[in-house]
Amino acid sequence: MNLKNLSLFFVLSLVGCSASIEQKMKTNFMISPESSGKYGLVELGGGYQSAPTILITEDAAISPPDRSVSRVYQEQRIFFHGLFGLIKDIDVFLDPASWLSVKAQLIGNSRENAKSGNFSTSVIGSVWYEKDKGRGSDLDFKDGPNGKQLSVAPNVRYTKTASSYRVGLLSGYRIYESLLIYFGFSYQQSRYHGTYDLSVTQKGSFAGGSSSKAGHLGLQYEFSPKFLIRIEDSYSIVKIPAFGAKSSQHSLGLLLTSSFSLVD
Repeated sequence: MNLKNLSLFFVLSLVGCSASIEQKMKTNFMISPESSGKYGLVELGGGYQSAPTILITEDAAISPPDRSVSRVYQEQRIFFHGLFGLIKDIDVFLDPASWLSVKAQLIGNSRENAKSGNFSTSVIGSVWYEKDKGRGSDLDFKDGPNGKQLSVAPNVRYTKTASSYRVGLLSGYRIYESLLIYFGFSYQQSRYHGTYDLSVTQKGSFAGGSSSKAGHLGLQYEFSPKFLIRIEDSYSIVKIPAFGAKSSQHSLGLLLTSSFSLVD
């Protein structure tokens, strides 16, 4: 490989060498079953988690996209968390990757009044929508008059729209006043569709979906009434009917939050 080819390869590797198409999934709730307990309470934080991602195709420039290599793999993510208390037993929150969720506590005391021995249960409903655009170039080395030459294929562009819903149930028990253990399950359904352009005349489309069932186990420790940490592990079984694929995944998350009230 000559210096010119090496330089071109390096530059293209920085801007994106291929247009892979992916579908990110969301597994961890990163929330406890106890409601905030009052209108106007705000909980803000951030964390880190691993989560399953579906690789639809490694290279959208292949027409049609090659799905034989489709698989589910783990991706590491940093996420933002925000929660708002609507009424005593109902909270609205944004959890990992911007799910909009509503949690309604059915059993037990809220976090504001919870003591050691409190048992709580909540139901959670979530929706999510994403529109994604991408582009890239394909690189390959082909035989030329001067040996191996770097060949750059035309740019490929794609758009993808995805939506999901999730329902779940969480229950928890306060071992100590500052320590809560919680567990539960959830079901998730996702759909995606999109188009890709290789040139003015060479276009295509793709569509598919996935579903997952997950079990959740978490710990919440409160340093004070305003600061806490949550650690949650989720085990999910992901099904992708279009590929005839089934995969089991573990997703571990860690979240630090601070809370304050907008209403005295």
